[in-house]
Amino acid sequence: MKGQVAYGTLQEHVRALNMFEKHIGGDIELSNIHPHHAEAFLAQRLAGGCSASTANKDLGTLRRVFNLAVEPRGYLAEGRNPFAKLKKRKMAQPPLRYVSVEEYRILIRTYPNNPAQRYVMTAQTR
Repeated sequence: MKGQVAYGTLQEHVRALNMFEKHIGGDIELSNIHPHHAEAFLAQRLAGGCSASTANKDLGTLRRVFNLAVEPRGYLAEGRNPFAKLKKRKMAQPPLRYVSVEEYRILIRTYPNNPAQRYVMTAQTR
């Protein structure tokens, strides 16, 4: 793939493949990699403390790499991508943070003529 994709993309593919290889061991044939290996890899990543966003990035990268092994290269049979049917992990929405009364007072005192105050005051009334 060198010369066909951006250098950073190639580095990302190699990084993800190295992590996946370390997870499953280096002695497994490509045709013997199954969806349960992919699922276990993502579970291990999440259990190791990576965020759902990072796990989803790894999922997308490895899905793409294995798609390339299927088509156009033919290293794997059609429909044998172990990452193909895995769903992205749900990401928790961060809680809304509201400006406290004290923070609002400090803002008004610090920037008395700032036009952004109108937006802060509007946000406070909703």
